[in-house]
Amino acid sequence: MTRPVLLPAALLAAALALSACNGDASSSASSDAAAPLTGASSAAPSTVPSAATTSGAPASAKQTPSAGAAPSADAPSASARSAAPALPTSRPAARTAGSPSLATRAGRYTYDAKGTVTAGGAPHDASGTATLTVDEPVGDTQSTVLEGDQGRTETDTQLKSTGRYVTRLLLTTPAFSKEFRPVPAALLLPEPATVGRSWSWSGTSTDGKTRVTATSRVLRSETVTVGGTSVPTRVVETRLVLRGDVVYDGTTTTDVATGQRLPVREHGTGKGTISGIPFSTDTSSTLRSLDPS
Repeated sequence: MTRPVLLPAALLAAALALSACNGDASSSASSDAAAPLTGASSAAPSTVPSAATTSGAPASAKQTPSAGAAPSADAPSASARSAAPALPTSRPAARTAGSPSLATRAGRYTYDAKGTVTAGGAPHDASGTATLTVDEPVGDTQSTVLEGDQGRTETDTQLKSTGRYVTRLLLTTPAFSKEFRPVPAALLLPEPATVGRSWSWSGTSTDGKTRVTATSRVLRSETVTVGGTSVPTRVVETRLVLRGDVVYDGTTTTDVATGQRLPVREHGTGKGTISGIPFSTDTSSTLRSLDPS
């Protein structure tokens, strides 16, 4: 079944949770004394999908509230309006002094999605699939493309010893196109991702029309079975709030495989409006296999 045109707002929420970034981002992080990740470094969920976030992870995910207040509906800053570039036709040049060891294994990953998107009071089946294509890292930058039934999300992530940071996200949907470019780059997932650690960021899209605030925290450790293989994960909860031409408030919980640096499972709920029409989402997604095609 074809997903309704309002689903892109949920896709945006999923992509930002898994691949969070923004136009004039400011970010902060705090941590407790919990034990750090063991084994390989952890990576971003934004995917997807974030979501989580991914990116990314499937197009149907996103967000159970965590700490962090919703942003005010103030107008975008002058710097955000003046810095709104045209949509790029090529990927940014590689950066230096990064940590390519934090990269996700390149290839194509498939997620199964299910759930419901309610638009204008009418529920729609959100079942389907999403694919996440991960490029080989270039310098300290790794790019991904998330594609679902109703949209495409491109994300550029910078790999540092302190974590993974998003430098660009471009979302293309039947309803709208949005680009976010954080300056400085927005923290996606810290290294180490200790249980109890939290971080946040806020900013404006390059067209100056959408204000975003996201707050994330590491809730706990879990073990998830993916394609018959048990993998240790960190569970990351992200609350995303959008204000402006797109209004959204939702929360996504994402299991991020610590060894593979990949979102493997997520569930999200949220509600908002687009073009004056109210919608709500309750969706989940699961990675089919840890081995890319």
